[in-house]
Amino acid sequence: MARFVTTIGNFDGIHLGHQKLLNDLKSIAKNQGFKTRLVTFNPYPFEFFKHSKKRILSTKDKIDFLNSMGIDKVVEINFDERFRKLSPEDFFNEYLLKETKILMVGKDFRFGKDREGDTELLQKLCQKYSIEFIALSDVSLNKKRISSSWVREELHKGAFASAGDLLGRDYTITGKVLPGNRIGRRIQTPTANIEIDNYDFCFSGVFLCKAGFNGKEYFAIANFGPKPTFNDYRQSLEVNIFDFEGNLYDEVLRVVFLCKIRDQIKFESIDDLKRQITKDIEDAKNLISDNE
Repeated sequence: MARFVTTIGNFDGIHLGHQKLLNDLKSIAKNQGFKTRLVTFNPYPFEFFKHSKKRILSTKDKIDFLNSMGIDKVVEINFDERFRKLSPEDFFNEYLLKETKILMVGKDFRFGKDREGDTELLQKLCQKYSIEFIALSDVSLNKKRISSSWVREELHKGAFASAGDLLGRDYTITGKVLPGNRIGRRIQTPTANIEIDNYDFCFSGVFLCKAGFNGKEYFAIANFGPKPTFNDYRQSLEVNIFDFEGNLYDEVLRVVFLCKIRDQIKFESIDDLKRQITKDIEDAKNLISDNE
């Protein structure tokens, strides 16, 4: 039977605070001869309850990053009505007790129905079953606690360098190129429509990006969010790659966000939109020298 050092949480963004916890998890597991396990949620609780809070990372990018960190087992709980009603004790017994030898969480972790469980209760439950319990302290930058909320604030402002400082890496969305609704062709600006699984992300607008695939990287302009001119209010990610011709369908595209060009606008006509896109591309190309 596998024995795990287990942690649990949203881990949205996997910022430097999360990474510190995961590195400690790996270190303790290695010293004890155990494996590492991370328990997380999909959808996130704030998505289930339809809060105003929106996600930072796609599930693909989150799982890929956890795999790159060498986490042995990632368990995704389907956050549904049944799960929402679990008491803290039932939650612990069903998802944390089995095979866990050491449990590590952030010190502000809450769990169970209506977030009734806290680290004090979690410690008591661990003691009952002879599980070692560790509550980790926060990680700070410039004397401020690093949190997913802070990352969201920076992304919402288009401050990608600041968000990158909190994440410890460039802010990136990765996804397969899907057939879109061919709006790009109607406005003579072909775009790659990136799969984002109908998630709502915490920012939107028009951005200068780098698009990478097959080991190559190109500058690009991205429209991220709804398309109000076409009365389409689902969030989408569409990328126009500079100096590239070819078919990208089914390629996996890695989009690194560099800087914001403008907010999204609803245009009165297609011609107005086309004029704005021409200006956006010009603005983006003028910004490239600052980001090379």
